Amino acid sequence: MEKKAKTGQILSIVQWVILLGIGIGVGSFFWWGWMFPLAMFLIHTSEFFLYGKARGAENGYTALESLCLTWLYGFTWWKYLPTKDDAPAEDENKESDLD
Repeated sequence: MEKKAKTGQILSIVQWVILLGIGIGVGSFFWWGWMFPLAMFLIHTSEFFLYGKARGAENGYTALESLCLTWLYGFTWWKYLPTKDDAPAEDENKESDLD
C-alpha cells in the first residue's frame, strides 16, 4: 500500500475519533452535536454507492467489505485500488510474432 493511502486512512480514523468525541461530548447536551458524525457517515455512504462498490468489486471485495471499508476510510480506501485502466493490455505482454 502506498504511503499516501496509509496516511489518508490514519487521518480518516483520527477524524472519526474526533467527530465521535464531539458527538458524545456535545451531543449529550445539544442534539446538533450528533450532526457531525452523521454527516460523515452519510458522505461515506454516498461514496460507497458512487465509487466504492464498483472499485471494490473490480478488486475482488464483496459489497459488504467495500461498504465497511468505505465507511471507515472513505475515499482513501478505494482511491488507491488498481483499476482496469492500470492493467497492461494483453498485446503489450505478448511477444511480437515478427521476432
